[in-house]
Amino acid sequence: MISCNSDNDKNDSYPESFDDRITISLIASSPDIVTPIGITIDKQDQIYFLESHTHTPLSEYQGPKFDRIMKGIDSNGDGIPESWKIYADSIMDGMNLFSGPDNHIFLTSKDGAFSFSDTDQDGVADVKNTLLRMVEPDNVYDHAGILGLTIQNEWIYISRGNTGGLKWKIQGSDGRELNGYGDGGNVFRCKLDGSELEEVATGFWNPFDLKFDHLGKLMLIDNDPDSRGPNRLLEIVKGGDYGYQSIYGGSGIHPFLAWNGELPGTLPYSAGLGEAPSGLLDAAFSNLPKDYARSLLVSIWEENSIVTVPLLDGENRIYGEPKILFKGDSTFHPVAFATNSKGDIYLTDWVKRAYPNHGLGKIWKISGPQNEPIHVDRVLHKNGFDQRIENLDSPDKMKALLKNGDPFEQAVARDQLLKLISKEDLISMLEGSDKELQMQALLMLQKTDFEVSDTILKSLLRDQDPKIQQMTMIYIATKGRVELKGELEKALRENKIPTYLFDTFLATISHLDPEYVSNYASKEEVYSRGLKRKLPKDYVFNLVKDPAIPAEVKSIAIPYIDQPYEHVQDLLELLQNEPIVVKAALLQTFKKIPNKEAESVMLGLAENEQVLDEIRSDAIIALSYNGNSYCQKMTALLKDDSELIQETALNYLCSCSDDQGIASLVKSTINKNERLEAIWNNCGGETPSTVNGTENLSELITSGDPVRGKMIFQLQKSQCTNCHQVDGWGGILGPDLSNIGSSKNENLLVSAILEPSAEISPEWQGWYLVNEEGKTVYGRQIDVGSNEVEIMMQNGEFETFKNVKEFGPSEKSLMPENLINQFTTAEFIDLIAYLKTLN
Repeated sequence: MISCNSDNDKNDSYPESFDDRITISLIASSPDIVTPIGITIDKQDQIYFLESHTHTPLSEYQGPKFDRIMKGIDSNGDGIPESWKIYADSIMDGMNLFSGPDNHIFLTSKDGAFSFSDTDQDGVADVKNTLLRMVEPDNVYDHAGILGLTIQNEWIYISRGNTGGLKWKIQGSDGRELNGYGDGGNVFRCKLDGSELEEVATGFWNPFDLKFDHLGKLMLIDNDPDSRGPNRLLEIVKGGDYGYQSIYGGSGIHPFLAWNGELPGTLPYSAGLGEAPSGLLDAAFSNLPKDYARSLLVSIWEENSIVTVPLLDGENRIYGEPKILFKGDSTFHPVAFATNSKGDIYLTDWVKRAYPNHGLGKIWKISGPQNEPIHVDRVLHKNGFDQRIENLDSPDKMKALLKNGDPFEQAVARDQLLKLISKEDLISMLEGSDKELQMQALLMLQKTDFEVSDTILKSLLRDQDPKIQQMTMIYIATKGRVELKGELEKALRENKIPTYLFDTFLATISHLDPEYVSNYASKEEVYSRGLKRKLPKDYVFNLVKDPAIPAEVKSIAIPYIDQPYEHVQDLLELLQNEPIVVKAALLQTFKKIPNKEAESVMLGLAENEQVLDEIRSDAIIALSYNGNSYCQKMTALLKDDSELIQETALNYLCSCSDDQGIASLVKSTINKNERLEAIWNNCGGETPSTVNGTENLSELITSGDPVRGKMIFQLQKSQCTNCHQVDGWGGILGPDLSNIGSSKNENLLVSAILEPSAEISPEWQGWYLVNEEGKTVYGRQIDVGSNEVEIMMQNGEFETFKNVKEFGPSEKSLMPENLINQFTTAEFIDLIAYLKTLN
């Protein structure tokens, strides 16, 4: 055995421990073991691991043709096997292991679940039972099939990855089936013999592992869709919906999807995790120091680390923030955990960052202080999962939980009540005056074939509660209620649908495309995500032109216009004649449409002193995105009566500073105006002093001008809109800032700009790659194949690179660290003042 905490044995390839009380030791490595995935330990402390040889091996791979379960031979009982023997062989696409009752070893493969037993006690399994099979599809990628498993109280709990939109069917040993089309991955359970198959929860992307904690709560780790994050640690309850559906594609971005409980009826995560979490373990079953007794360990495969998540109990969920416990180099790719009776933790390590089988592998042992006792026996005496169900022994108790505000208990109550309630009772709840019960009834009706009348749905579309309106639209869409399309449009014209639900409105209209409704019902399309949901041609553009549509709605609709460059003349007419809120949105559009006639109209707005200053400022900014052809015109605006126009024009003129004539004219015009001189000096690289800390910040912010701050936010020099959106405009590489003022105070806003790398949420983890020319490219999401790397660029689109020399998570934020140098002190204060208004 080699211990990384021994001075004689230190090796750079050992993971670094961030707690000197906890050691990690290498107990086995290739060639003795190769490509290990799952690991489990039986009641006699015998170690078993799943050795993979069928995970997309390359043609030249020299290993066995099947996966196999290896069993450790530990003759002296010190927890370190001297050798390994084949316990079970001829396994295809193995995924995970779990040691169950009567010394059965349970296995999941991507298309089934099995149990193995050694009845003659020779150390080799001689009985194999098939518990369930994935009947459809015939073949899926490994992580889209059956994944993790755990056992509790005579039930096997199993996780399934989403099939990418393919129809799927799973059949248990007694013939009972589960099936789906377009849903997300799910958790289901069956008895130890594979009978009584039933769904537990849905809405996952790639739920690789699940385990019960010592309180009997079922916890799960889930990988994230391409454009949505972070990866999630989740508490699973019966009937839970965790928000993802594969019918809407791989990005995870759609108004009918949720990732952190954003939609009614969906559940939030307990913690955000790094990329590719693979294994899960409650530290209470270990001999780690007692301050870990309420923590979970998670292996983060892609980020070469193990994190600990100290869990706290909130009002209606458990939650925590991950902290790194071990960090390895690029040869450390941890997968699965198991513990023995002494509380020692064993960990499999894939070693190489490559999906195909490669012949490398390690097993590590993690231990707490010497003689530290195990915190909780591995035999659970509590079952928080089933207790939630057992306590609901009457409809009255179920209805009471529906009103208690706890989304987890509401999910369980809905699931149980649906087994008892009649259509008449559900409709009665929907028509009642109790808003909470009304919402719960709407969520339950979504899962039934009961039809809600047009009259009721028309009323709900105009409800005072926008959440009711939102879920009514989703109900109408997913139930294919084509006859209500006109009623939806009527509600929009009457300004009854909140503008922030406009994307939900559009998604609903696209769902009501008769061709889509028919194709979805027939399920003849193999891939549900391949079904086309189309808006009528120029649908959004025609809404914007419609005189009956309220101006506020038009302003929200404008970003959704498909190919706006085809409608320049109409948009120019609207720019001249529509109210201010529509003008502002159109100016955002014209930033991206180079057009001389449009520039002429925008210049006219900028020079017109009868137009609102904010619109004039927006026009100048829009012109700046189309070049620097109007430097002479902008110098005239330096004498404008409006300070906002002066400053916007001056920022435009920064792009003209190389013209000595312009530069001389600017200097003479702004002479003795301290604020303007500071901006101009900053343009020339003579950076003035800026805010270097948060001292007296509250007093400074009070003096900030949010109107000027909005202008600064939109300037090219600030780079804010390259990555961030506000009200639908801007990039998606960084967080949407539309409500940032309600979640961060002045100090946090300043820190986020001054020190963007000080705190990076897993959701916004940056990645880098070095392409074949040696250039470093940064992005937010990454997907790595055998010969290529795909990374999400600043514009939100994925780009594929071949022959990549290097890649990995970025240690720094994607947000540039020196943005502060772009601003004067006054501009910075104004910017913060603007961000504070976004709520």
